[in-house]
Amino acid sequence: MPAVVISFVDGEVLHADTPEITFDHAVLEAEFRSVDPNTERALFPMTAIRQIIVGDSVPAPPAEVVAAWDRAAFHFMDGEVLRASISPDVVLGRHGGVWPIVEPGSDEMRTIGSPGTAGSHSGRA
Repeated sequence: MPAVVISFVDGEVLHADTPEITFDHAVLEAEFRSVDPNTERALFPMTAIRQIIVGDSVPAPPAEVVAAWDRAAFHFMDGEVLRASISPDVVLGRHGGVWPIVEPGSDEMRTIGSPGTAGSHSGRA
């Protein structure tokens, strides 16, 4: 199960473990640790999720590889805009997508997930 950081539309943030994120369903299953030593399991509706950071950042591929990737702008409902180059290894589902991205000027690649309800995504081919 990948470790994720889930940011919710209301500003809450939760660290959890999830099965593979495919956005094929309108809910996200997650396990998280509470103050209680028992593991908690929950289903979160995609409409409540703003963004998911999947796993840890890794070194970005060489600049010439990233330059060949599509560029995208993720426009979130709260007004934030995230601009990045997106890897061809995108996973799109009915309710959102998972994108490995490199932000301008960064030497790290991170993977984000964003439900379609969180905002809009635009890019160039």
